[in-house]
Amino acid sequence: MDFDFNKSIKTEYEIIRHTKTNSLAMLMIEILSRCVHCHSDLEIGMLLDDSIDLVIDNEVFSLKKNDIYIVNRYQPHSFYSHKSHNKIVIFLINHALYKNIGPDIIYKT
Repeated sequence: MDFDFNKSIKTEYEIIRHTKTNSLAMLMIEILSRCVHCHSDLEIGMLLDDSIDLVIDNEVFSLKKNDIYIVNRYQPHSFYSHKSHNKIVIFLINHALYKNIGPDIIYKT
């Protein structure tokens, strides 16, 4: 069965709760599929096992073990896996952590 990335019903906005620090959240998850969503945090992830497809702007990026990806703030994206044994470590970084470095690196809404 083929997965149709263009049949996303809506884009979800995900609220990230930073519990340990005010600026960084870390997750270790397994994803079979995740519908199109976005959030106010910069997302950096590394695939620890197996493979997964990351979809950004209707472009499919096939990630495999040890691949690293970056998704900008407010950038709609989705995930789809052909298997359920993948494992991803995800860092969600609030712009407050890097906004003092320079105003040109902050995504404007």
